[in-house]
Amino acid sequence: MYEVATKLEIGSQELLRRLNALGIFVRSASSTLEPADVLRVRESLKKRSTLRQASAPIPAEAPDPIEEAIRQNLGVDHLPTRVSRANRARSFPPSQGRFGDSRAPRARRQPPDPWVMRLFDSQDRQAWEAVGIHDPREAEEFLIAGITPDDRRLWGSWSVRVIKLARAAGLTQADLEPPQV
Repeated sequence: MYEVATKLEIGSQELLRRLNALGIFVRSASSTLEPADVLRVRESLKKRSTLRQASAPIPAEAPDPIEEAIRQNLGVDHLPTRVSRANRARSFPPSQGRFGDSRAPRARRQPPDPWVMRLFDSQDRQAWEAVGIHDPREAEEFLIAGITPDDRRLWGSWSVRVIKLARAAGLTQADLEPPQV
């Protein structure tokens, strides 16, 4: 019964009520239905929807007083209608651009440059990239430790922690190099 309700685009409880009104006994949404019962429900839904459409009065549009005042001030007979975003999205297929042409869709916004987000200017970025640091987070880590790109060039590929500890102990890179035999 649940599958039938989803196909008919109504709720399970609504379908249960309609089945009981047609004299078809069903206990729950997990009950099974005979194909003949499904046809009877579909026909009753079609009849009710056509009756509603036929009996529904067509509402007469009352003029909006604001629009009426604007029309009188502008001296025009009618104002252009406003299209909602939902209707605008439905009016153009996704393969077409905004104006209905088959041009490529608009380019997506590029994410911000991570170097700029971390407040590095272009010269700082070039200096860090010259010493092999291509990640702004790593460059920031060196700066927090007080290590400049020039210091990084002197220390080579040593980590931030080793450089920091060596500086605190008053050691240089040459002191940390293994002795040559």
